Amino acid sequence: MFLKLCSARDSNQFTVSVNVEGNSTAIFVLIYEELLVRSNGIYNHDINLHPGNLVPNLKVVVNIKEPQVISTLRVPELRTGNDVAATENDPQNKNAVIEKDDDDQGVTITFKPDLEEQKRLAKVYLEKTKDKDSSNRYSRNTETTQTSTVLGQFVVQYDLEQPCTGEVFISDGYFAHFFAPTSLPPLGKNVIFVLDISGSMIGRKIEQLKSAMNTILSDLNEYDRFSIVVFNSIVTVQDLKDADLPAPKTPIYFPTVNSSSKNVTLVPPSVASPENIAKAKKIVNKLVANGGTNIYEALLVGLNIKDKGVEWDTEKKSTSNKGCSRCNSGWEDGWDVEWYEPEEIHNKLEPVIIFLTDGQATVGETNTNRIIANITKKNFESEPASIYTLPLGKSY
Repeated sequence: MFLKLCSARDSNQFTVSVNVEGNSTAIFVLIYEELLVRSNGIYNHDINLHPGNLVPNLKVVVNIKEPQVISTLRVPELRTGNDVAATENDPQNKNAVIEKDDDDQGVTITFKPDLEEQKRLAKVYLEKTKDKDSSNRYSRNTETTQTSTVLGQFVVQYDLEQPCTGEVFISDGYFAHFFAPTSLPPLGKNVIFVLDISGSMIGRKIEQLKSAMNTILSDLNEYDRFSIVVFNSIVTVQDLKDADLPAPKTPIYFPTVNSSSKNVTLVPPSVASPENIAKAKKIVNKLVANGGTNIYEALLVGLNIKDKGVEWDTEKKSTSNKGCSRCNSGWEDGWDVEWYEPEEIHNKLEPVIIFLTDGQATVGETNTNRIIANITKKNFESEPASIYTLPLGKSY
């Protein structure tokens, strides 16, 4: 018997090669270990269901046995892997059977989709992952409903009652002490969203971006600040006062103009109040995908906003500064705004850049290595921001 695990990128796959006598039965048992990481107050266990064919007796059983009481348990509907992480508001899997132990420290979840349910799930998975707009010139998806047998990710989410002093595990003379504090206040953030609305985002991916942004915006705290940078061939910083303007119409051509970060009109970061969050969602939900992909200049704009802080004055400098060439231009980059950053605010808000894109740069700087190197250097010229990337769909 030969067992081969695939690369780390495809670590949810493995292959088995074995000779089996005709008219006999072979049972394969795969045992592996996986570290469950507690994120946002919940443990996630994902099982990828890609049987390759419809299976008459498909059954997934998840047994959980913990030393502490299981305080939260959720089994959401099957997901594609590109979906935003499920929350308590998401629909639950109606076909999952949950049996809890009497001591509430163990639970067994059983999922047995029959052939009709497998066909339905495969169709749902395909519909969620393919572009809705069949006219998308960027799409090269050749998968059909006849060949797809991917059902999705079966997800189990749970959490435990956390002792005030943490948990101590002892085994074979070793011990581990786990801490999961629940009383720490959330970290204040100055969040800059950098959103890809290029032509390759047409269809499902722009809808994924909007869904992700609506979820993330809802999770911001009222003392956080945020900015929204959108880009295709050009880069634009969104102004919340434009939230009620009509949605832009998709142009009949894709603009090839390349914008520079030095010429972008900047907008002050907004307080994450309920009113501002509602305005931001309006703007995001009206985004239209078209044009090229100017990743480098978009990230530069995000970093420049980060560098200038969270408090700034949009008024032009007074005419008394005419004798100062630097004051005349505002900053050496040519902006006409004056920034200031009180130390007490700067120390409270952690700079964070959240970058949502689907693929490769096609406008401006397109060399990936140079983009990474230059953005990294620029980021560390002042207090560095944490940069998180959320990939959407496939890059073509």
